This record gives sequence, C-alpha cells and structure tokens, in this order.
Amino acid sequence: GLEKPVYGVIDAWKDTPITAAELEAGRYPFSPDYFDGAERTAFEYIRDHLGYRLEARQARFDNAVRPGGTLRIALELINRGFSAPVNPREIIFVLGHGSGAVFEIPTGADARALQPHRPGDLAYRPLTHRIAVDAAIPADMPEGPWTLSLWMPDGRESLRFRPDYAIRLANDVEWADMGGRGVARLGSIRVFHD
Repeated sequence: GLEKPVYGVIDAWKDTPITAAELEAGRYPFSPDYFDGAERTAFEYIRDHLGYRLEARQARFDNAVRPGGTLRIALELINRGFSAPVNPREIIFVLGHGSGAVFEIPTGADARALQPHRPGDLAYRPLTHRIAVDAAIPADMPEGPWTLSLWMPDGRESLRFRPDYAIRLANDVEWADMGGRGVARLGSIRVFHD
C-alpha cells in the first residue's frame, strides 16, 4: 500500500482560497453577494458554478386582478454558471391559492435559452433574460390572496411533478412544494370582484 496519502487536484482545490478580485480578473461569473463575508475555495467556486446557476434579479407583476382580467408578469433572470441547462425545461409561472387550487401560466420560454453570456462575447458579460407574459385569468378564479411562483420542471413527464427535479434558484428566494411542483415564490397577488 501507499505510505503517504495521494494529494490530488480536487484536494488542492479544496485548500486553495479564491477571491472576488481573482474571479473578476479572469472574467469568471459570480454574484455580487457570492462572498458576503465568507471565504471561498476554488473547489467551492467550481462546485457552485459548474453547469447553470440561475438567479431571479427582479420580478414585476400586478398586485391585484379581477377574474376574467389580465395579469402582467415580468421576471429578470441571470445565469452566473458556466452553461445553460441542457435538457428541455418549460419556464412557467404558477398561482397557488390557500384552498389548494393551482393555476399554471405557461410563458413559452425554455430554460435552455438562459445562456450566461452571449456566445462569442470574449468579455463574458452576463446576460439578463426577461421572461414576460400577459396571462388571461379565468372568469371563475376564486377570490382572495394567491401566491405567485416560478416553476421550471423536468421535461420528462415521469419527473414533472417531482419537486426535487425542478430547477431551484441560486439566490435567496423561498422554495416550496406547490402540489408536487418545486417552485420559487416571487410574491402574492389578490384576485377580487367588483
């Protein structure tokens, strides 16, 4: 057997500190709050950014809507990872009611389009992706408060309603299981009659 331990690349990454200045100098993606007083290693950085790392930057939506009306929703996402998701994933807004009622709002967008930067951009400037929809609210929608969330389910039907297979945002957004949907809560709206 070996008398001394083998010190490999991953072990070295775990012992190598990394700073925001080093990442900026190399034009590597990271969130402004990634370090937030914490020391990071090269291993942690690679672990956290390998693949995609989607963050919600800003959500704007109507805070109230009448049944039969139109709900406007716009969300800005940024990808701080090294690549976009590989498999098909719909980007869907979801309204959830305290009664357990759920209303899905498809956007027509696919998470595979959420590139971290424009291909060929040697400065690797992060792209901000805007997902917007004007959703028709059913005329029989129950009144009261509804939670507005973002859902990016696995594209396979067998995994669609498995919350642990949905894309989870990297920033501090509340995560919930909404009827088998793994969602990021964006806020709440009120459905009201005249």
